[in-house]
Amino acid sequence: MSKKFIVSALALVLAAGCSAEKPSASSTAAPDNGPKQLNAFSSPSGGLFQPLEPREASELSDEEQASVDRAIRAYVPTNETLLRNDAKSFYYYEKLDDEAKQLYDAMYMVCEDPANEDNIVVCTTGLDPKSQEFMDAWGLALYAMEYDHAELFWMYNEIETEMYASVPKTQPSTKYNTVYFYLKEPYKNYETEMAAFNKAVDEFLKDIDTKKSDDEIAEQIHDKLIDLVTYDYDVMNNSLRDDLAHTAYGVLVENSRGDKNYAVCDGYSQAYVYLLQQCGIDATVILGDAGATKADAGGHAWSVVNLDDQWYEVDSTWDDKGNLLEELKAAKDQLDQESYDYYMEALTDQDYMDAISHYLYNVTTKEITDYTPAKGKYEYYTKDGKYVITLVGSGVHIRDSENKDAGFFNELMNMAPVAEGVKYARN
Repeated sequence: MSKKFIVSALALVLAAGCSAEKPSASSTAAPDNGPKQLNAFSSPSGGLFQPLEPREASELSDEEQASVDRAIRAYVPTNETLLRNDAKSFYYYEKLDDEAKQLYDAMYMVCEDPANEDNIVVCTTGLDPKSQEFMDAWGLALYAMEYDHAELFWMYNEIETEMYASVPKTQPSTKYNTVYFYLKEPYKNYETEMAAFNKAVDEFLKDIDTKKSDDEIAEQIHDKLIDLVTYDYDVMNNSLRDDLAHTAYGVLVENSRGDKNYAVCDGYSQAYVYLLQQCGIDATVILGDAGATKADAGGHAWSVVNLDDQWYEVDSTWDDKGNLLEELKAAKDQLDQESYDYYMEALTDQDYMDAISHYLYNVTTKEITDYTPAKGKYEYYTKDGKYVITLVGSGVHIRDSENKDAGFFNELMNMAPVAEGVKYARN
């Protein structure tokens, strides 16, 4: 086989959002009278971390109780919170039982004024705060809140602060127990980061034509989002849990290192859901594992969207092929000229790029769970007929509803909607 029929390993990993591990170089020779198959790509996984367990509710000493009482008396709420979310409803909140909803509501009240250390919210619950039942309800409510509200990016993975709970030494002599919710420490960057986030959201949405139908709005947001954001391989490869790249802030503003519009999968998925919510479209985040096969699948997040009362799955991370051209140019010196020219031809073909940037857009749960592109569907035939370039490969998306070891993610995914919509399938 001549050199021109061999694709370098570097060329194989040019695809932004392709593989957590570098695939091996390969090419497949077709019959002499047909084109040669250059390559196929998988996509990144491993960006999503498993949930942290909330800390047990601590029992207050007499001195600590007095301090809490003083703080509650001294607290003066701000006139207006900087948190914004215009969702018609919040999917996971609606699925919780009444006890978990009360905990969710109390924690969100804490988050509405996170810079004030006197903001301690009193919650009453029928659960014993020292029981595992309470811990389970608290953890589930916490993650339901975070995935319903991407504007709480600073709470995610305990990036800026974390939620604490305490209980009085002596509970009231009723069937209800008292729990105090508060933040471990005030969110010092609240005003600066929330202002930047809100401004970025407004800038993003000003170009979205909200007079169009929901399916058209959703596609506008999807396309603008993947054009804006760059996949953050540093965060994924170095397992940086507490980086803003995991959040909608990373997508719309910057990651923790100041790189503009850099994110990993949970950032992509939360930003997409949040932007849809602001346009009155129901959507939520899906958590699980994804990869080329079940064996190499790693933690991953994607989204489901409700259009005309039918749910559709969307993986905006894997759809993001927009960084390929810049990566190809950066690697030019390490490629033979012929390989470079053929990749450039494919990556500047607008029809082909549009197709592969929507291959996991508005698909069913059944399709995305074990995805194999139809033969020939995403193949690019070079103009001279010598090669077939494939930038889309098979893959799996396995919800954490299948993983009993996933803790609160398992519980959330057992509540998640199954996508069966086909009316607005992109392809």
